[in-house]
Order: sequence, then C-alpha cells, then structure tokens
Amino acid sequence: MAEDQEPEVGELDSSASKPGVPKLVNRRESEIGRDKRASANRAEAEETIKRIASHRGIIGTVITNNDAIPIRSSMDKEGTQQYAAFVTPLAQRAKMITLNHDPKNELTMLRIRTTTTEMIVTPEKEYYLIAVQKTSHAPDPA
Repeated sequence: MAEDQEPEVGELDSSASKPGVPKLVNRRESEIGRDKRASANRAEAEETIKRIASHRGIIGTVITNNDAIPIRSSMDKEGTQQYAAFVTPLAQRAKMITLNHDPKNELTMLRIRTTTTEMIVTPEKEYYLIAVQKTSHAPDPA
C-alpha cells in the first residue's frame, strides 16, 4: 500500500503500535455516507407508500426491481406477482420507446386504465413503483 493512499476496509494498518497485531481500520466516509443515504431512501420509500395507501380507492402498491422481482408490496402474493410480472416489462418498454423518440426526455409516469382499475407506474433508476386503484365508476368488490 502506498503511503499517500488510505487503507481499505479491513486492511491492516502498517503503522500499528504493536508489531504483528493487526489494527482494524474504520470504514471510509463515502461508505458511511452511502449507507446513510440508503437508509434515508428506505425511509422515504416507506413514507411514500403510506402516503399513497392513504388515498381513497387504492387497492395496493408494489415496488419491483428492474428484473420485475417484487421488493415490497401491500398486496397479496398472487396480486403482487401478477402486477410485477406484467406491468414492469410494459413500463420498461414504454421507457425505451420514450427514449427512442426523444433521448432528452424520459418517462416519468405510465397510467393504464381499465373499466375497474387503474395502474400508475412510476419508474425510477433501480425500481418501479406500481400503485393500483379502483376507477371512480368501478363498483365496490363484494
């Protein structure tokens, strides 16, 4: 290790006070900052899900990664898997079409409306947020 470089996580510090005794080096500030940001992002996601769920008519929300694998959901397992498997690829395609049409423009929201439900998909860099709500004229489920 060069003298002007900082030691990596878990690397031995050659300036340890006792020879032969490894000294544990603290994590870099960038790693600590990254972890704090990730924690803040999780808290922000939880707050967003709660805010969405509080709206009238919301059936549920699903968050999927870019591979259509559900990360979080307020729906049952079957509904979660269906929305993740069918809506995520559709949103990815819409995102590609938007970028092909105008590379400076990106998809910010996709709305899919049927006679009974509406799916609102918000693509982010690493995940998709899918909110499912009853349409205003849809009858209440029995």
